[in-house]
Amino acid sequence: MLKSVGVACLAVVVCFGGCIGWQIHHSAQERKEVLSTLERQLPQERVHTSPISGNSERSMPVLNVDGRDYVGIVQLPDRGVRLPVLSDWSEESAHLTAGIYRGTASNGNLIIGAGNTPGQFYSLSQVDDGESAVFTDVTGAEYRYEVTSVETIETSKFETVSAHQEPWQLVLFAPSFSGIQQTVIRFKAVV
Repeated sequence: MLKSVGVACLAVVVCFGGCIGWQIHHSAQERKEVLSTLERQLPQERVHTSPISGNSERSMPVLNVDGRDYVGIVQLPDRGVRLPVLSDWSEESAHLTAGIYRGTASNGNLIIGAGNTPGQFYSLSQVDDGESAVFTDVTGAEYRYEVTSVETIETSKFETVSAHQEPWQLVLFAPSFSGIQQTVIRFKAVV
């Protein structure tokens, strides 16, 4: 009896792991296709742009790909991460790709979240001070940033993510595997 319970538990774990693996693979394939589509539609000439404090822009231009609105591409060059960015972040879409939680690049208050899975923000907690990030919006405006701080906050206190002593222009975040905490990285704009 005990042996059959152990075998049943093992089967459930293997099935669960297989389902998660399939979802990660499927999401990665979809991200790759969307990224390719966005890159073809973005202007070839990139314009280095700096955020403007006090800018009143409330939304960002979008490109619709397969029924979803994307605002651009975020990159962590030192980590080999390059993700399409949805116009809105949600827990439901985080498994697919990054999304805007709040703010805009032109205002210098952009907050982007993504899943903690391979191909997304899996290694976010390992990012070091001084590493770079690049956000390119769908108009070809390119914003460059440098890491100023890496921290872990409780998910229950996540609303405080935009309140910080040091000035920042970009925040990237991803949940821990358990979802109890969020890794939060703040960047300053490189002019």
